Formats: sequence, structure tokens, C-alpha cells
Amino acid sequence: MLLADGDHTNQSLRGFFPEASSPPSAEPAAVAAWFEAEIERASNTGQSLIVDFGGGDQTIKKMSRELSLVESINEAGLTPVALYCIGGDPDDLGALYSLYDAFAPPATLIVFSRFALPSHIDAVSWLETAVRQHQPLQAILDAGAELVPVPTLSCAHRLSERRLKFFDAVSGSGTPPLGVFDRQRVQTWMRGMETSFARVTHYLP
Repeated sequence: MLLADGDHTNQSLRGFFPEASSPPSAEPAAVAAWFEAEIERASNTGQSLIVDFGGGDQTIKKMSRELSLVESINEAGLTPVALYCIGGDPDDLGALYSLYDAFAPPATLIVFSRFALPSHIDAVSWLETAVRQHQPLQAILDAGAELVPVPTLSCAHRLSERRLKFFDAVSGSGTPPLGVFDRQRVQTWMRGMETSFARVTHYLP
């Protein structure tokens, strides 16, 4: 598959996958042109494309003002999938509503990270309260979006520091490699991720 890191100021995806493409500059017109070119490239090669945009990026919103992005991607022979990440910060929901208004393909996943919640708050209770109290979120779910809670990986910062991919971390790669307990934590987390995404794997490359 093709990988594209649209976060020009904080390219964490390229830290793990140096082969990922990126826009030539952070200038909005350059990012939009790069994004369109990546979609065209995926269309021409018949490959799946994963694009990572940073929080607050306006590219999709601006493009949606002049065209239907979902229809354009479909016309390119690709199936658009939106994956929105939220945590326990109410501002995350505001960003979700704003982006969803601009880009809401039938395949929309809302990935809820428990790691972003304070340790004293139960994730399930928070989600139930958020859905009950936030009518726009309930409306998005009623429209067919899938809510995917993901487990916490307490040693994630160690993988990030070493730029370790999950399978490499489990196998003991890296300098220095993870210790035996952290390797077990990653294995357990990966099993949890498989369970969380089991019902939506047909949306993924």
C-alpha cells in the first residue's frame, strides 16, 4: 500500500515509515495539490493509500468547499474510508464534528483512545456519557459510523522513542530492544486491537 504523511510540521508517520510521501511544503495549496496527486497515484497503480493528516489540518475542509471529495475518490476507482481519532478531551469532539461535516463517507470509523483519558475515569462510562450528552455524536453513529474503542499501550512512548514498529518490538528488535515485560504488553495490546477492529476489518487495506 501507499503511505502519505500530510502532517508537514510533525511527520511522525515518516519516522516509522521513511518511504511515506509528504507535501513539499506546509503551504495549504501545496498540501492540497500533493493530496490530489497521491489519490491519482493510487488510482493509477491500483494500490490502497493511507493518508495521515495532523490535528487541525484544514485540507479536507477546504477541498470540500469546491468539490465532493467522497464522490471524487469514488470516481478515481477508490473506496474512501475516514478514520477519526478522539480521546477524552471535549475539543476532540468539536474537531470530529467539523471534519465529519466536510468528509463523511459511508465507511467512517471513530477510534476512541482510552489512553487519552485520565486514569481515574472509566472509559466505558465516559463513552456512554459522551454519546448520551452529545447529540451530534449520536447522530454520526446513527448515520452508520462505527465507534472503535482501542486499548491502552502503557509502553507506547518507548516504541515511539525507538521508532519501533509493533511486530519489530515483539521480536526484540531495536536499540536497545524492549524488555520482556514490555514485549508482552505489546503482544497483549495487539490482540486487543485485533478484537477491537474485528467487525470493521472489511474497511481496512
